Amino acid sequence: MDETRAWLASEGRDLMHVAASHLDTARNIKVQRRDSVDRIALDNCVLTWTMIRQTTISVGGQPSEDRTYTIDVTIAMKDLIASGLTVEPDTLFADEPAYQVRVPVRQTLEAEATSSISMDHDNPVSIAFATLPVGTAEDGRRIATAIRHAAGLCKVPSGPF
Repeated sequence: MDETRAWLASEGRDLMHVAASHLDTARNIKVQRRDSVDRIALDNCVLTWTMIRQTTISVGGQPSEDRTYTIDVTIAMKDLIASGLTVEPDTLFADEPAYQVRVPVRQTLEAEATSSISMDHDNPVSIAFATLPVGTAEDGRRIATAIRHAAGLCKVPSGPF
């Protein structure tokens, strides 16, 4: 477990970032987004991370709005669906290919999986899944493999039941 924990927090974290942009030519609006994982930890079979999202909206070539907020995620490994980890295209404001690792969570009354967003006053809410940003599909496969390995070490069933 120590090796997997260390890899996720160092090399793995270095892979968890994406920059994307979208240009709406009809309205002359450009949205740029940068997501990066600032911190990821696996302690006592609980996976936590903090993602920083920065967005810039430009209208007519002039920046009109910049936003930065944090997303904190906590998932007890016992509630993660290891077999459901997938690497998917991330299409949010992305004209060029970008990817994310989708981390699904068991939907039970006892599930310990929450997310909180700084712009929502950090009020934690229960989640059905979370995502980790990655630059390439291969980076996503490496992250998903490490999380599946950690789930196995935590003796998590691979399926949703």
